Amino acid sequence: MGKPSMAHGGRDLGLPSTISRRDSVREPFRLLPKTRFGLLRKTCFGLPPKTCRFGPIAETGYPRSQLLGGRRCRSQISGFWLGRLWSGVRLAKVPSGGRDLHEEGPTGRLGWGGWVCDNGTMTLALPDIPDLAACLERLWRQIPVGRVATYGDLADALGDRIAARWVGHCAMHHAHDDDCPCHRLVRADGGLGNYISGRIEDKRRRLRREGVASRDGLVKLADHRFTRFETDRPLVALRRAQEAIVEHVSLRPPRKLPELVAGVDVSYTASGEGVAAYVLAEAASGNVVWKTIVRRPVRFPYITSFLSFRELPLLVDLLDEVDRQVHRADVVLVDGSGLLHHRHAGIATHLGVLRGQSTVGVTKKLLFGTVDIGGMRPGESRPVLIDGEPLGVALRATAGSRRPIFLSPGHRIDRAGAEATVRAVLRGRRLPEPLYWADRLSREAARESVHFSQMEHKPDDSGKGETGER
Repeated sequence: MGKPSMAHGGRDLGLPSTISRRDSVREPFRLLPKTRFGLLRKTCFGLPPKTCRFGPIAETGYPRSQLLGGRRCRSQISGFWLGRLWSGVRLAKVPSGGRDLHEEGPTGRLGWGGWVCDNGTMTLALPDIPDLAACLERLWRQIPVGRVATYGDLADALGDRIAARWVGHCAMHHAHDDDCPCHRLVRADGGLGNYISGRIEDKRRRLRREGVASRDGLVKLADHRFTRFETDRPLVALRRAQEAIVEHVSLRPPRKLPELVAGVDVSYTASGEGVAAYVLAEAASGNVVWKTIVRRPVRFPYITSFLSFRELPLLVDLLDEVDRQVHRADVVLVDGSGLLHHRHAGIATHLGVLRGQSTVGVTKKLLFGTVDIGGMRPGESRPVLIDGEPLGVALRATAGSRRPIFLSPGHRIDRAGAEATVRAVLRGRRLPEPLYWADRLSREAARESVHFSQMEHKPDDSGKGETGER
């Protein structure tokens, strides 16, 4: 996987009448492996097909001529140059099992975050976001009697071992019944681990009845381990979507400091609802000029490095509302990582690319990368390195907090511009003002949601009302 380039000098390229192969690899994009490209059957800007290999074409069941030459997809612009037109393009949420591009009706689904033709236009789409809890339950029901699997084995079957902690959490918090085989999940060393009933002895007894003995609290994995799951590994598809996004990141220095900076943050209620907040502030004064929230159910769990697929649907709806109210910011600060991510595709990057918006990721903890933060002085910043390359910044914002914040460019801004933007809206707090108030607003709205939910289910004075649980 390639890293986004920072060597394009901040130029905003237009659409040329002719394109050379040299142009096709101009920064900030780079030529991907040949297997990631499809030759267009028709010419592109008057060039032979063999020179048109610079646009990523998702692997689909559609003939390649339909992808860019179909009746409903009139543009001959390749994905490479279309990336220049993302600003202001609305995200298309594509249903699974999309129809052929030549048919009328729903848009066609072109693959992982792929291009979508809709009424002659092309937009970028989120991949289908799976019901991961249902996927996990299907997996552990495949474990036969007399066998066990580790939390890591199930995470591997989902597509990424990093999900092992969530697997353990889900094993303790799910709709459980007497037929549930979750007692067959054990720790990496064969330890029995916790059990949803709260009693380890219940787990030991059920395993013993199935012929799985434990000694000193350990199951002998060499005799009982099961790993042959039938699975489509849904996290692999999401990882590919992140890898596709990063190829379209633009890191360019801003022409000037932004006048309006927004912060976005998401909080959660106990009922599983997400509350996303947007706070717009003036960079010069730090004063809040506008704010709004949206509430939506959240289905995808928190898994390290996959935050985008938990919060992006919320944030996309939030920015849709911002656009309707005409309160778009010059730069959006996102509570999450940008390039400081395992695949250089944190939620700030993903959101920025999808929306054509300048974004900066700001976190209180370092998700990925290395930096020495010992002895940092107030106001001091130090580069955060990934593979020896400075992709982010650790910044000690105030004397009142010894812990720095970690920021990195998301999209349409470089590292120096990201730091300058954050510094411009610091007002004596650890977090920049727009993000501080977005955090406060989302938390308060989430608490209000709980309060109103309790009010709605409270019995009436006559005693005829019914109570309910959220």
